[in-house]
Order: sequence, then structure tokens, then C-alpha cells
Amino acid sequence: MTNREKSQSPLLIVLAFFSIYVIWGSTYLLNKIAVAELPPFILAGIRFGFAGISIFGIAKLGSLDKANGLLFSKALPPE
Repeated sequence: MTNREKSQSPLLIVLAFFSIYVIWGSTYLLNKIAVAELPPFILAGIRFGFAGISIFGIAKLGSLDKANGLLFSKALPPE
């Protein structure tokens, strides 16, 4: 038995699958509510804004040292 096989407890595997089930399943419910309540372009803007902020955070925590506000402000359309 290797170290990898020893470190995987059945409880952690079940919790991982449960969390995927809950997170993935909740997106369908949230999409159903959002489509009924929000205009399409607002919904798209919220989704892309959340994705951009998430990628910025991952880049900041990761090895991308040049991730700063100036870099992402150049992606905005001119006024």
C-alpha cells in the first residue's frame, strides 16, 4: 500500500462527492431564479464579473506576480 492509498479516507471521498453534488445542484436552482428575475445582459455581466474577479484572485495567489489593477483596467472599454 502506498502513501497515497493510505491518505484517502472514505469519509473525505464521500464529503468531496457531497460537496460537488450540492454546489453543482445549486447552480441549476440559482440559474432558474436568475433567468426569471434578471434581464439577460445583467445576468451575463454578473457571471463574467464574478469569473473575472475569481481569475484575478487566483492569479494573485498563484505565481502571476504582475496581476494588478492596472493590468485589468486596460481591459475596460474607453469612456
